[in-house]
Amino acid sequence: AGLYAMLVSSRQRDADFRGRLMRYNSVWALAGIAVIVPAWFWFRGAIPADVMAAMAERMRTPVLAMNAALWFLGALTALVLAFGLLLPKRLHTATAVILMALGLGFFGGFEWMRESVRKPYVIYGVMYGNGAEVARQDEYRATGFLPHIAFRTGDDGSDLFNHACRTCHTIGGYKPLAPMFNGTDPQFIASIVANTDKLHGNMPPFFGTASEAQTIAEHIWSRVDRRPFDAVYGLSGAALGRKVYEVRCGRCHQIGGFRENIESLAGLDDSDYNDILDNGADYGEGMPDFTGTAAERAALIAWLRTLPEGVEQR
Repeated sequence: AGLYAMLVSSRQRDADFRGRLMRYNSVWALAGIAVIVPAWFWFRGAIPADVMAAMAERMRTPVLAMNAALWFLGALTALVLAFGLLLPKRLHTATAVILMALGLGFFGGFEWMRESVRKPYVIYGVMYGNGAEVARQDEYRATGFLPHIAFRTGDDGSDLFNHACRTCHTIGGYKPLAPMFNGTDPQFIASIVANTDKLHGNMPPFFGTASEAQTIAEHIWSRVDRRPFDAVYGLSGAALGRKVYEVRCGRCHQIGGFRENIESLAGLDDSDYNDILDNGADYGEGMPDFTGTAAERAALIAWLRTLPEGVEQR
């Protein structure tokens, strides 16, 4: 409010009046900052260590947003002190706009971090973001998720998707799933659904049965682009292979990020790559089999052959 009032004040023509308004409004801005700083560190200290560790490993962007917010706040404080108190008559509209932008940048960075750090919970240790209760997770696993949906429509795929996924994801709107699954197949989608807690985001585990994961997968697959992968993205050769990697592998092994494995894949021959793709499910819990087409496999191997040995890909 103080920053917005300074922006309005900067439009006043009378320099003396503008100066008085600037000082008055800057005091309110600084009062807000004085509350924000200790509140920030209190909030940061209240976040459980395991949550911060998970966010640092899986969600780099919110961590960057958190750090950027502090830089915005520091720059904001310095400018308010300089132009709000010391040189109030020299604060022009352009500077006031910069102050507003810094203020919005701070709040935006903080909100990005705050919204991300609560995941996968909506109430830490009590309820996951999709409404599943932590205390009932063994019950969910024993009976599946469908029996715990109070109001069912008769469309199990829709009901499961709405209760297990739609709290955070839509098919083509907010946090869309279509870009993740266009051109793929129900088996691949089911493997992702069943292992949500192993992806690079910070999502709740899936408590349903294998058949329920397949039901959700069929629901999603029927609503995404089911054309061949090369037709969906208009790519071929190694460029198509990189896209295949990003979609089919990059949810758990990001290039230059979470669980990167590119360096270990460089310099192998075609038989090695085929062996890896043939035995993907044997490499660790939650690893899916490669269910792409022969064309996708060939393109992926063509891209993997371009990786220089000992060079980390970014």
